[in-house]
Amino acid sequence: MSRFDRRTALAGFLLLLFLPPHLARAAVILNFEGFPDSTILTNQYPGVTFTNAIILTAGISLNEFEFPPYSGVNVASDNNGPMTLSFASTITSFGAYFTYAEPLTIDAFNATDAVVASATSVFSNNEALSGDPGSSPNELIQVSFVGGISSVTITGDPFGGSFAMDNATYTTAGGTVPEPSSLSLCLLGVALAVGYWLARRGHHRIPRRALASVSPRVGLRRTSVGSLLLAALSAAPMLFAAPSHLLGVVAATPTTAVISTPTQVTVTASITDPALISNGVNLLQLNADGTTTILGTLNDDGINGDAYAGDKIFTILVTLNSASSSQIQLQVSAAFKGSLLRVKSSVINVFFQPADAPQQAVKALAQHLAAGNTSAAQNYVNPSYSLSALSRQGQGVIASILNASVLVTSQNDLRIFQAPFTTPSGAASTLEFTMIPGTDGQWIVTTW
Repeated sequence: MSRFDRRTALAGFLLLLFLPPHLARAAVILNFEGFPDSTILTNQYPGVTFTNAIILTAGISLNEFEFPPYSGVNVASDNNGPMTLSFASTITSFGAYFTYAEPLTIDAFNATDAVVASATSVFSNNEALSGDPGSSPNELIQVSFVGGISSVTITGDPFGGSFAMDNATYTTAGGTVPEPSSLSLCLLGVALAVGYWLARRGHHRIPRRALASVSPRVGLRRTSVGSLLLAALSAAPMLFAAPSHLLGVVAATPTTAVISTPTQVTVTASITDPALISNGVNLLQLNADGTTTILGTLNDDGINGDAYAGDKIFTILVTLNSASSSQIQLQVSAAFKGSLLRVKSSVINVFFQPADAPQQAVKALAQHLAAGNTSAAQNYVNPSYSLSALSRQGQGVIASILNASVLVTSQNDLRIFQAPFTTPSGAASTLEFTMIPGTDGQWIVTTW
């Protein structure tokens, strides 16, 4: 290190030593942890406002096999368009770790919305499994401008859903600068004077090429090229539609259980799509507070409840319980190669009920028929059976049979009842009917 370099470094040290604390720059890191999956990110972080941003959680909505978080389990993703971060106070630099399915451009704007810096991704796609050769997820992309950045816009796919961003970091001068004290100004003046004296004694000037290397003109030229490229890509027709993936039949057995009784539930999902990531099929529980819990991973290996290995029917066994009448909501979430978002099934409900819930339904059906209220009674039978066609006498006869019925078989979601019955000829007989739960958990008569 030359004498000039040592003196310059000493001058810089003195300047930092006497710099008032409110003028020191600070790095702010946003790791996006602590938010429930699918939270729309707006102004939850003090000092920054997000536009077109959504929180994705690994294993729930985020395909972590292709878009692994840099840290933790949450990332921010572009939602319905390019993502913008607007800062309450100007910053000097911004950077984050990105995994992307489309080329990325970061544009930094000053207070007058002029582009002051720009950066682009190294690759067109750096997904973990499907990315470009030589790429890897979580590429660090940064922009900086000492003159002050008021907002940054991150553009991948113009319609969004193209990247995961984690550990976003920006450097700020601390926001509004309070009026410095007299002592601070005095110390700062002394530091500047010493620094100037030391630099002059070195008999060197800063090389012109060094000044050129930090000129904002370089950033502006790079921005112009990036903007033209983005405009050309946006104007070009879409040659390939985004791949869509579908789940087959998803089912749970049983869908009813007795209150305060731990119940083993078998959940199956038929998935034949060859793009499926075989160990990426999760079972989710949707909680009442808006959060989601990953209960486990479905498998197709012929063990742990799975009937046949390799038949494309994935299975998981879970034990559920509830201390009160309620419903537990389940959902299957599957990850596919080349997709940012997981594909989710419809919600499956498992209803926890009193042990005699089917008998209560039979009793209610009998009461409505005895009272001639066929519209209310219709809620307890298969919709294909029209109770309004029954005469009042017929309604009364069926009500008597129902009141005399006894439960004889109980298996998963099937209940079989039998009741004594006298035929018109006077012969004694037995009437049998079956009940299953409807989509709302209400038990209904399906066959007489």
